[in-house]
Amino acid sequence: MPAKTSFETSSLVIALRDQGFTYPKISESLASQGFSLSRRTVLKICQEKEKERNGWTNLAKRLPPQNLPSACTQDNVNKVKKAVVKKNPDSLQKIAKKLQVSIRSVGRMIHQNLGLEVRKKRKLHDLTEAQKKQRYERGKLFISYLGPFKVRHIFTMDETWISLDDCNVDTDHFWTDGSAEIPEEWKKKTTKRWPKKVMIAIGICWFGMSRAYVVNGSAKALREFGERCHLPHGQCSISHGQADHPAPQRSSCQVYSEGDLDGEQP
Repeated sequence: MPAKTSFETSSLVIALRDQGFTYPKISESLASQGFSLSRRTVLKICQEKEKERNGWTNLAKRLPPQNLPSACTQDNVNKVKKAVVKKNPDSLQKIAKKLQVSIRSVGRMIHQNLGLEVRKKRKLHDLTEAQKKQRYERGKLFISYLGPFKVRHIFTMDETWISLDDCNVDTDHFWTDGSAEIPEEWKKKTTKRWPKKVMIAIGICWFGMSRAYVVNGSAKALREFGERCHLPHGQCSISHGQADHPAPQRSSCQVYSEGDLDGEQP
């Protein structure tokens, strides 16, 4: 931080300014007398004096409350530990509102006082024996299409579930310090008995991606309809329309009849 200009130097600057000297002339005059003062400092001194003559005063700085007790007390640390060391931990916002502290203080207690780290829960994808056999058989057919020219005309269609029941207490993470033993059920996402879901079917190939089709909930699997189902929807949905004869490649998804696919985006 630069040293503050003395009262004598400031008075000399104001006196020269009252005599009609410009800011550069004031700086040059002070330099000839042995005072090294930049033009910017001269301008600042003159502006402050002008404000003082006009009755302008700077507002006092509003400082936040000082010397407050620390929020990271042992009692709060224990409460935070109880709220986060469980299968579905509370959010930082909820804990901060409950303890009447800041979110930053809650995070400091979690990381510094408790030494915890966040971990994502995993979603298991177990395949049945029939699904494994299906992937093994169709994988060879898919590899045969991987040529320099045929690969662009492969049209793959698959479906996925979109869950509509996300407003629950089941979180996607948990906290651990790396040393304590974590139960296996903490690491897995809960599978509900009657989840509210919507099935969406989407196709993709070299030339683009098809729009999403909402599969009717009462749809039945019709494997013989595969060639007739994938190809028309794929050709009419490609963004650039350059695939004349895309080769339909079925994955593990079921094939549905034409009336079971709604050609509307969800």
